Amino acid sequence: MTGHFELGHLFGQAKILVALLYISLGIIVHMLYLPCLYALFKLITKERRTSSCYKLMLYLGLVDCMGVSASGYCGGIASWRGDVYCQSPIFVYSFCTLGMLAWCAGNCNTILLSINRCMVIYDADMADRWFRGHRTLIWLCAPTFASLFFIFITPPVAFNSIDSSALFNPHMHYLPSDEDFHSRYHHVHVLFNWFIVFAILGIYTIFCVSFGRKLCYSGYNKKLLKEINTFLQVLITCAFVVFSSLGFIYQQYLKSVPVYVYASLIFYQGSPAIIYLCMNQSIRNIIFGRGYKARKASILPSVMHRVSIMDKLDNTR
Repeated sequence: MTGHFELGHLFGQAKILVALLYISLGIIVHMLYLPCLYALFKLITKERRTSSCYKLMLYLGLVDCMGVSASGYCGGIASWRGDVYCQSPIFVYSFCTLGMLAWCAGNCNTILLSINRCMVIYDADMADRWFRGHRTLIWLCAPTFASLFFIFITPPVAFNSIDSSALFNPHMHYLPSDEDFHSRYHHVHVLFNWFIVFAILGIYTIFCVSFGRKLCYSGYNKKLLKEINTFLQVLITCAFVVFSSLGFIYQQYLKSVPVYVYASLIFYQGSPAIIYLCMNQSIRNIIFGRGYKARKASILPSVMHRVSIMDKLDNTR
């Protein structure tokens, strides 16, 4: 082998602290997300009118948990062992493909979520016609098949323990490679990320203009305010998607911060759970409902007892 590349560099660099960071983030995300998935499943069976949104949110949650398993746990193991692609090709290729599948499916699903929430606020009847019942499941075929097609036409970004991040070039830092070959697939990934960014921004721009006109004529009501709360949850989720997509685009130019970009990917995939727990009262009620019921059950007898005592005192007077 010629040049400054040597056989000794075919192995990566074990980074224990980075591995612990990735694995810890994965555990935290799953601890937050799994109760939310349970709550979303319960809401789908209870609230038929809004079940289409909850189905899309449940799909996003399942995809995010799959992505966190790949990026957090498998990425942490690869950092712990110091893996590069040539050292563990099957392991690296497998979990990177799974992670890219989750990334693509989740991003495409956020576009569906944006369309669904915008339609519900603008015209609930039209949204019901488009997403009612099993039609939501048909819509979910779009991100599923799009992600499968994407990983079929492009190789995944490969995890490299030297940078502790996923890179377009699997041989970065330790082998010479055909840059033209990798740049072709690099452009496909960049175009996809830009598509997600402009699609989400375009949907919300069109909606804001239309919704502003509608608001001038109809004004506010309780139902609208409730829908706006759900809309804001989806809006914040999509904002994380936009920033994460831009982060992966600019990672190719900011070579000094790959660990932060990769860690932000894990955090981004867990961000919907934080948003649901902070902003969604229905999800919180299901997750903490038993505690609230037990508290009410313990308080009610004491309150009734005090009321009966007060009644007796009034009667004696």
